[in-house]
Amino acid sequence: MLKTDLLEIKKLFKFPDASFEGMDFCEISAEDNSFSDFTDRIAFSGEGKFLTRDEDEQKAFTSLLSKSLSFSAAVSPTDVEVPAELKKVFSAYVGNSPYSLPADTIVRVIGEKYSEVGSYCIVLFKGSYDIPVKDSSKTKVDESDEVYNYFALMICPVKAEKVGLSPDRGAEDITRSSVSRKLQPPVFGMLYPSFTDRAADDNTCFVCTKSEKERELVNALFDTFVPAPIKKEKAIIKDESLDYSVDVATKPSESEENSVSTEHIEPSSDIVDKEVEAFLGDMPSVNNIDDALSSKRQQDTEAEDEPSRIIDVKEDKSVLSQDKVTERDVNGKRFFIIPKDLLTDELLEQILSLNP
Repeated sequence: MLKTDLLEIKKLFKFPDASFEGMDFCEISAEDNSFSDFTDRIAFSGEGKFLTRDEDEQKAFTSLLSKSLSFSAAVSPTDVEVPAELKKVFSAYVGNSPYSLPADTIVRVIGEKYSEVGSYCIVLFKGSYDIPVKDSSKTKVDESDEVYNYFALMICPVKAEKVGLSPDRGAEDITRSSVSRKLQPPVFGMLYPSFTDRAADDNTCFVCTKSEKERELVNALFDTFVPAPIKKEKAIIKDESLDYSVDVATKPSESEENSVSTEHIEPSSDIVDKEVEAFLGDMPSVNNIDDALSSKRQQDTEAEDEPSRIIDVKEDKSVLSQDKVTERDVNGKRFFIIPKDLLTDELLEQILSLNP
């Protein structure tokens, strides 16, 4: 999936344009010894209409969903091929097959493969998009002739946060309020089918993973290895008296975003020597304090001995008439210079009153 395709779809995830046909959700409890299988960990599940929620909830959901799907440097975005059995499940849920399946089936498939032991929520959004026809300049030229049916899924950890002090009207006291459990920023996002070349690709699925656990989940579901996001590496440039660290950008090109390599980039020794030589120049060694201080004093002395610059202000020799109005053109605008003696006291007072 290209960035342009993802940005086109993410326009559907913004309030108030978001109009999902439905949404499903569930909470998975933290794992403990009393759970025999994944089903026991499902605290609750539900479904409903997205547009029946209040505006604040819609804004909160769309904000999290937009964060779950991106090409940012903090995640690993990639298209993965969907196995045949999993494709049947996804297609049945999204409505691209003769039969239908509930969201519980997808939740179970993901939960049994996900190694997270803490509490988290799985939220699914089902929607459709009438793909408009555009010309080569990306301008809409006709009504849509194809409908893109999809579902977007995100996994959000659940953590307890202290709310703080709260006035209790019933008890007529200010007490510490109860702990609030909140959804955290998503760690996993998925869009099926992938929106490729402005069309649905039923054979692939777009995923965004944040940590090693989510990358292991993708490997377990799709049998595809997803590399970790590339971080900046530091190349150490060493000199006899100085050590410098230079950040080496390792961000992949757009054409290589789906095949990122974590190979460390070692700078060429010849390039390093030239960069160090150009950087150091005639700078004294930081280990020789006497030379550094002596050089600084010499520079200060030379600066004091330099003569002050003389600013020559030229006299304004323009001649203006004292007994008539003079017209001037300044930057294309007409101005009139009127001698004071030509104005009556009343008119002069009116003009001066115009000054801010």
